Amino acid sequence: MYPSSSPSRTTRDGSRPGPGTRPTAGRRGSRGTGRPSGPPPIAWKRVLLLAAIPVVALVALILAVTVFTPEPTTGDCIVALDLTVGHDDPAIADTYARWAEGVLQRCADDGAVNFVVFPITNSTDADLPRLEPIGKPFDIDASQNIDNQRARIRKWIADEAPGEIERLFDEGSSIEGGTDILSAPSVAEDYFNDADEVDFRQFWLVTDGIHIERPGLDMRSAPLERAERQVELAGLEAEGLLPRLDDVEVHMCGIGGGDHSENVSDRQQTDIESLWEDFFDAAGADLDDYDVSCPTPQEG
Repeated sequence: MYPSSSPSRTTRDGSRPGPGTRPTAGRRGSRGTGRPSGPPPIAWKRVLLLAAIPVVALVALILAVTVFTPEPTTGDCIVALDLTVGHDDPAIADTYARWAEGVLQRCADDGAVNFVVFPITNSTDADLPRLEPIGKPFDIDASQNIDNQRARIRKWIADEAPGEIERLFDEGSSIEGGTDILSAPSVAEDYFNDADEVDFRQFWLVTDGIHIERPGLDMRSAPLERAERQVELAGLEAEGLLPRLDDVEVHMCGIGGGDHSENVSDRQQTDIESLWEDFFDAAGADLDDYDVSCPTPQEG
């Protein structure tokens, strides 16, 4: 036999350790297997969970802003401005001009983005000049600062609209004759957008409310009983002067303040109001306001 290259060793039970095996009994504190270094697995899971919370919250916030940010309110503001109210008194014309500015501001505060101001005059005379209406549409981008975009609208109303309204009165000052208010709603119908394109549609008539143009219907000769009003409405419908203004908010203001209202009694005014209520009801709209004064413009 060949001699061993190292002394023979035996374990405590008398057996020899196998090749590559180291005795373990003599190692203090050893149990034969080592612990993995670092914190236990449960600690790593807790660390990862805590680190993920801010990321998940940020993603949720971005999704909420993107998905749930409401679209800005938009609407149409169509204004019929009576140019016949101040023929005998320029101060009255100035008052109605200021009221028209106030109406535009009121519409802007409500969220309107499309504006038209057109004149009410004596429309039966073919030789009358065509007065260009005031109009301006604004686009509102929901991804941009809404307040800044609304500020552009208010700036137009404050800086440009007053001069345009004054132009209308200057050009209409030479127009004599009656006042064709009943044609104004049909004109407004053509300016309105489809109802599904805007959130609201407002029609304002800045007028004394006294229609004296249509033959057979001079409102200064009121009172008109209900049966008479229905006959008048049937005649208007036959002439194509009864528009469709479904779901349009109608506001009439300046009632009784023009030249034509001087000799109209309170009883007549009540019947005239009833006629306008019947008219807009037949047109599918609601007469929300019928007021002596209109909104006044706010400075600044």
